[in-house]
Order: sequence, then C-alpha cells, then structure tokens
Amino acid sequence: LDEVCSVLFSVAFTLLIIYLYMGIFSSVYLLLFNLLSDKVPTYILLIPLAILAFIYILQMTITIIANFNKFKENDKIQNLYYHASIWGSKIFYGPLYKSLLQVTMIFGSNFKKKKTLIRTILFMLVFGAILGLYQLFQSNVIVLMNFNKSLDHTKMYDYYYKNNNKEKSLLLAPEIENELITEQTTKLFIPIFDYEISKYETLCNLNELTFENEEQKIKSRPAYISCYQQNNTVTIDNNIITLQFFKTDHAITGQFGIQAFLNLSELPSGNHTLKIVKKINNEEKSWVIPFYLSK
Repeated sequence: LDEVCSVLFSVAFTLLIIYLYMGIFSSVYLLLFNLLSDKVPTYILLIPLAILAFIYILQMTITIIANFNKFKENDKIQNLYYHASIWGSKIFYGPLYKSLLQVTMIFGSNFKKKKTLIRTILFMLVFGAILGLYQLFQSNVIVLMNFNKSLDHTKMYDYYYKNNNKEKSLLLAPEIENELITEQTTKLFIPIFDYEISKYETLCNLNELTFENEEQKIKSRPAYISCYQQNNTVTIDNNIITLQFFKTDHAITGQFGIQAFLNLSELPSGNHTLKIVKKINNEEKSWVIPFYLSK
C-alpha cells in the first residue's frame, strides 16, 4: 500500500510539472505566433513546431530501438540512447529535466519488478485521458478552432438569433433579435474580440491617441466608433445600409461589441438576408443572417 500511494503522488506530481511546462511553452509559442502572423509567413512560424515534432519522433525511435534485447549490449546504440534522452529531456522538460529524469528513470527500472506500479500508472493514464477528452468536448475549444472556416451562407444557424442564445456564455457571430421579425426595427450586435481591438488600433492609427487625462479619453472615443463603423459593413438583400453604431456589452454574455438598430419599415414582408462583413487588414469575415419580416 505504501508503494502504491508513493507512486500515485509521485507520478501525479511529475505529470503535473510536465503539463505545466508544456502549457507555458505552448502559450508563449501561440502568443508569438499571433503577434508575428501579420508580418512573417505562416510556414516560417511553423518551423519551430516542425523541428520539435522531428526531435520527438527521432527520440522515440531511438528509445524503441535501444530497448530491443539484441541492442541492449550495443555500446554505440546505448550511448546514443543516453544522449538522446538527455537532450530530448532538456527540450521537452525545460529546466526541471534533471528532477523529472530521476523520477521517470526510477519508475522505468522498477516496472519490471513491480507489476502493481504498471497497473497503477496505466489506470491513471487511461482515466486521465478519458477525463481530458470529456473536458475538451465540453469546452468551446473545438468550436473556436473550426468556427467561420466553413460557414454555409444558405443555412440558418441558431446562434444568429438572440432568442436562441439565452444560455450561451460566448457569442462568435453577430446576432439579431429573432428569425421572425414582426416589428419595424431590430437590434444588431457584432462582437469585437480583444485581439481584434488591438488590430483595429493599428489599422486606424488609434495607438497615436494620448490618454493622459479624462478629457482626452472622452475625445478619443468617437475615433474608435468611427474605426469600427468603417470596417464593419452591413447589407440587407445586397443593399448597403448606413448605421449608427454604439459600443456596448452584451446583456447575457457580457462581451464587448458594437450595436445598431436596423430600420425595416421600408422592406416588404417576406424573406430577407442580412450580411455583415468584418474587415481587419487582410482578414475578412462574413456572416449571412436570414430572417422573415412579417408586417
């Protein structure tokens, strides 16, 4: 029991340190990737990731070969295995590689003698993988990664309409009140994400504004609205309409965005399409929101 408990705490802490380092490394890489994506070609930014993948595959290959019985007495292969383990651990484990190597090597040498350790580790890994996959699919990660890449502009997505978003915690697309509109006006909300704000500031030279006192802050606010208005185009049935936008926070999700009121009094009853095009530098996103107007 003492051995099993020691393994549980030791392995859990070891994996936690590995995941922590991987999380920090991945966050820094993604941050640099996003900061440099407008200035450096994507294939160049992916080179470090390709190098890491190559090193990992090479290390795993050497490890597998070195553990074959016929190569365990081969000095050259075992020496190569040693250096591959050291340098691979320095890269993938960071400054804590010595401590992590000590723990993993002790476990590795005890595996053949302690079958209980093997069963315990396998159980932890399988349980952790199942729990991790469950949490992944419960989160918004997959939706965020795939959103806006293959939108069907002939389809009515439920998240376009506020009456369907009462339980949503995050909006990824513009939103109107309802798919069936019986009033002469309706509200349009377009979310503005934090990374988009920084791009808008560069695009419209808003970084040059000074905010030394409250008066200067008040004078700068129309410049932001003007920038958002110039780079968010709204059309109804392919006809451009001029809107007066206001900055706001969404009532349900709390997201920052811009809101405008659409005047539908001159439209006939029937099916219509509202199209929103958001442009930031060379990036363009578009959404087509169908709705039915009943007078």
